[in-house]
Amino acid sequence: MKKPSETDDYYERLGISKNASLDEIKGAYRKLAMVYHPDKNPGKENESKLEFIAVGEAYELLSGKGENKNYQNLNSEEKFDYFQKLFGITFEDMARITKMLSESDDERVRYLGKILKRTIGGLF
Repeated sequence: MKKPSETDDYYERLGISKNASLDEIKGAYRKLAMVYHPDKNPGKENESKLEFIAVGEAYELLSGKGENKNYQNLNSEEKFDYFQKLFGITFEDMARITKMLSESDDERVRYLGKILKRTIGGLF
């Protein structure tokens, strides 16, 4: 199974099917939140925090608690617009930032660039 930050599919992040019930979504979220909680991963707090955030983001959108209750019904162009609204930057800006992080001399910064690229889904 991929880590939650390695996919841009929110269902895949939680390891559930696209027709999962709200109870299944909640159960998968709770299970993964415990697995990736930074307090449960001493020595790997930064990595687990990224995964924990990715799981939370998926739960928020799929459970209907997020701003966009119909994420799964958006087409690609609408997802780009949603991304820009959510983060306040375009995909082009994100690509530039990700490239800059990935080329850093600092190993931790390069790792952040790798996680960011996987989270965005390699769209750039």
